[in-house]
Amino acid sequence: MRYTEHGIPYLALPPPHSNIRLTPPRKEDGPSVMAILNHPSVYMNLAGPPYPYTQTDWDTWYPELSEFTNKALWELQGAQDSLRNGEAKESDWKSRKWVGAGVPLSTIREVDHGTGEERLIGEINFRRREFLMILDVVEKKRVKEENDAREAGDPDIVWEIGFYLSPSCHGRGIMPAVVRTLIADFLVPYMNVHVMTGAYMDHNAASKKVLEKNGFIFDSLVPDCIEMLEVKTRVKGKKCKGREATADLALMSYICKDFVTESAKPKQLPNFNGSRRLSQEIAATADPSIDRLTIPVEE
Repeated sequence: MRYTEHGIPYLALPPPHSNIRLTPPRKEDGPSVMAILNHPSVYMNLAGPPYPYTQTDWDTWYPELSEFTNKALWELQGAQDSLRNGEAKESDWKSRKWVGAGVPLSTIREVDHGTGEERLIGEINFRRREFLMILDVVEKKRVKEENDAREAGDPDIVWEIGFYLSPSCHGRGIMPAVVRTLIADFLVPYMNVHVMTGAYMDHNAASKKVLEKNGFIFDSLVPDCIEMLEVKTRVKGKKCKGREATADLALMSYICKDFVTESAKPKQLPNFNGSRRLSQEIAATADPSIDRLTIPVEE
């Protein structure tokens, strides 16, 4: 964790991406966010943000984003104070404070080391899992409420990660390095994350590759899980047949076994999609030769 001259925390990626930082969002980010989210290489792989994404959308969203970020930053301060005061006990996660709101350093910026100018190039989101792949509404509500009720730092919380990157930066290996840095430098030491998932539309091979390069393991696929907006697909009808109107949603899972002690590991892995359980057997199928810190980045 590093800090600006104004005391704002940020994460810096290691070489060869040392000019990339993860920082809190800023109100003036709106135009850059709009430019990225309105590019077809990005919006056709996202289900959530409105499209077209307008200044009004940003102005509506930013106050909520700012409130969440400030809460997470406040929790980060508490977690750091807890560590400095020697409250942490390796065998008891409840002995210290953790960040529970999510990641406050969600904006990806490229820094010009010559001028110091920063350019927004993407975003990475991390939150408690929404369980989109559980199609039974009642079951989804039950599982989500149970997950949301767990206190910050609970190793049994199931988290989910999502991201997008400016098309001008695709193919440079930036996003695999961002995910890797976030796991090692924030999610584990400040949130006690043990289990996380990443969902992506099945046609999005790039996101799948990012997750694979960080040790995520394929879990399941739900056909026609996401309804694509008509304004994106130009196909009328809420439930038209074909991939143009709906998208298959794939799920990958990651167990942070390389970072946690045996005493802190969750006693039972959670039920991920309501129909099958990610078991110790899946964790055992991970290639032991893959080191999270040495996985080659995308060229």
